[in-house]
Amino acid sequence: MNTPESESSPPEPSGLQVELGAKPARRFRAVWLVPLLLFLAVVTGATIIGRSRSSLPAPTASPATLEQSSSKQPTIAWSPGTLDLILSPGENASRSITFTSSTDLTNVVLEAVPTIAPFVTIKPNTISRVRANRPEKVQISFSIPITTTLGNYPGTIHLRLGSQTLPQTLKLNIDVWQPFVNQSIGIVFKLPPGFSANNPNPHIGQTINIGNFETTEPGGFDIALPCTVLFSVKTNPAELPLSEWIGENIRSDGVDSPVSFGGITGVRKAYIDEITSEDAVLVLLPKTGRVYTFSAAGTICISTLNHILSTVVLL
Repeated sequence: MNTPESESSPPEPSGLQVELGAKPARRFRAVWLVPLLLFLAVVTGATIIGRSRSSLPAPTASPATLEQSSSKQPTIAWSPGTLDLILSPGENASRSITFTSSTDLTNVVLEAVPTIAPFVTIKPNTISRVRANRPEKVQISFSIPITTTLGNYPGTIHLRLGSQTLPQTLKLNIDVWQPFVNQSIGIVFKLPPGFSANNPNPHIGQTINIGNFETTEPGGFDIALPCTVLFSVKTNPAELPLSEWIGENIRSDGVDSPVSFGGITGVRKAYIDEITSEDAVLVLLPKTGRVYTFSAAGTICISTLNHILSTVVLL
């Protein structure tokens, strides 16, 4: 027989078990979500900071830093800065030069570029130590082989430190010209390539033409091309001072100025040529008992004359 108590006690609802079991799950999800959010915040912040740093401009050297680094490069000063020589095949010459470095240097090598190296000897060509701002003297010898082709040979001499060639160089310009030598009238000078004298053995009192001639045919006559220089040797038996000799023997017009060639002081007379109406010059160089004269007209010929005069040696 069933009792009323047993009949009135309903079974325990199953939903209550589900609700009680769900509360621990919510707590678990809440605990797991907090570190996840913190992690995402850290990652996002690091990414933003990284991008902002990468967008900043790269640091550059200050002007003072650049100036300091460039000042470490030695600067070389040559004296003189250029050498111009006119030599003939078989001829020798020498020149003294100096160079100064802005910094101390060690194991310095001096060398010429290949275009002029066959003609140049440098002494010394190696220097173990160069002091800053102290001139170093160097002797440069030139020797032109007898077989050298007439012409112009430009080049430079530079300093080398190991494999580094310093950019400041000594400029050289070597002209190789043919010699005009006449012992009987006592003069030597040089002629540019392509120039010749129509009478290589003049006597005192004769005038010769020096120019770039071409012969039309064997036995024919020479036709003067753009430039002709006139050369002559005149007598001065009374040994008159040059100014007096000019007054008695040479035209009086023009402007006279002193010149010096071959160690001889002479006179340069500038005037206007009557035939061509061009500027013209007449150069007179005195020597015992004689006067050497050179003349030319026109810019090209006057320039050529000046180069020829720079090679004059009176014997």
